[in-house]
Amino acid sequence: MWEHLYTTNEFEKANLSINAFELEGIAGFVYPEPAGAPVMLYRSYNPKNGIHLLSSLQEYNYVLNFLGFVGDGQVGFIYPLPTPGTVQLSRLRNPDHGDYLYTINEEEKANAINVFNYVDEGPAGFVYAAPSPGINTPLFRSYNSVNNDHFYTTDENEHRHAVNNLGFRNEHIACHLPMTSHPSIIPLYRCHRRDPFDFFYSTNITEITHAINNLNYSWEGIVGYVDAVPADNNIPFLRMYHPGRGDHFYTTDDKDHTNAINLGYVDEGTACNIFSVQVEGSIPLFRLLHVFDAIVHVNIIGVGGDVWPNSQWTLFRNGFMDAAAILRPHGMRLNLVTESLIRQADADGHEDIDDDDEARDLTHEWSVPNFAVDVFGVSTYAGETAGFSAVDGSCDKSYPCQMNGSVVEVRAAIPVGVVMAHEICHYLGLEHRDEGLNLMRKFGAMNTTLLEEDQVSKIKEHCFVRKLNYPS
Repeated sequence: MWEHLYTTNEFEKANLSINAFELEGIAGFVYPEPAGAPVMLYRSYNPKNGIHLLSSLQEYNYVLNFLGFVGDGQVGFIYPLPTPGTVQLSRLRNPDHGDYLYTINEEEKANAINVFNYVDEGPAGFVYAAPSPGINTPLFRSYNSVNNDHFYTTDENEHRHAVNNLGFRNEHIACHLPMTSHPSIIPLYRCHRRDPFDFFYSTNITEITHAINNLNYSWEGIVGYVDAVPADNNIPFLRMYHPGRGDHFYTTDDKDHTNAINLGYVDEGTACNIFSVQVEGSIPLFRLLHVFDAIVHVNIIGVGGDVWPNSQWTLFRNGFMDAAAILRPHGMRLNLVTESLIRQADADGHEDIDDDDEARDLTHEWSVPNFAVDVFGVSTYAGETAGFSAVDGSCDKSYPCQMNGSVVEVRAAIPVGVVMAHEICHYLGLEHRDEGLNLMRKFGAMNTTLLEEDQVSKIKEHCFVRKLNYPS
């Protein structure tokens, strides 16, 4: 674990940051769209029927990976948004035979829909209607009536070959495409590999394609649009690689970069440049850290909590956060589901526990009906112990006469977080282990917070623990 993920997607950020990842902040800023610059237009075809498709990179990868299309190269560039001097290139599809028709002619579009049963799929992009030397290039169109396929190319020789030798009819020039994309603003691509776990970012589509085709990566799309060249308002997005772990690491922080090099990463230069401050039209690039591979949900219940002073509630809440911090290095996420209280008048004296049987009664009588470990905070627990819990507790908290949770004493004289982590781990299956600074020592102290690998493996097998995978 401990890999970083970068995203501009607010939903992805929100989803991942409550599961396997922690949000570390904003790395910089990027454009969500290519800032008015043309983007590459890709051509593919379906080998089953010979139908050709022109599309963006995202759709191109989708139809290749999931719909059985075969890549047929890059046709040229197209504006994704309206730009001065351009017109809409409409895309239509015939559901009867699958042909794609691209046109800037509104009359031809209406005729195709009304007479030939084509369906309007919206704008493919924006192009030029008239030729302009040095600015645009013609997109030639031809049609094969045998398999009902329109063929498009900016290569005049390829167009002539299709017409003269492959049975296509010349339909002349469909439109004119811009000749080049923006020289500086380019897409930052992301792909992911599960084993060994790695995120790979690059502005080089050849690198990304090689990773997908040969190195077992999966395509995850465009993160945003970045600057290919340094400028006063951008910072380098540094790239490193660990040959032993098969892991790429990216950062905008020089200290991160130096530390990674000291840990065996090899410097691979600058992946791209991102804005250091928000410029007009840009959005945040969030940085998240992959920390967790398992999660357990927890309820905390203050017994007699209606008469607790604020300081006691602070101890209880901070205790939960401390317990979460103890389990975090082991990839275990404690997620607080509910915080509640049992009024002193209803607690039947259980705010002060006299023995383990009373603790057992408390957890049974007041168990929370959800799929989470119940942790009851009490003011005192008689004897030398500061808490009590079932060992390998049940995930069905409805059974009578059983310990259905954990009980923790909440007072300033004890390390509440250590006790809470200790009792939760009991519930998840761990016995006492009286050695060193192990968390499961019978009589621990503030710094007895260590767990061995076999203990971690055991608690992650408990039925209350859910494995976290990416994407989660």
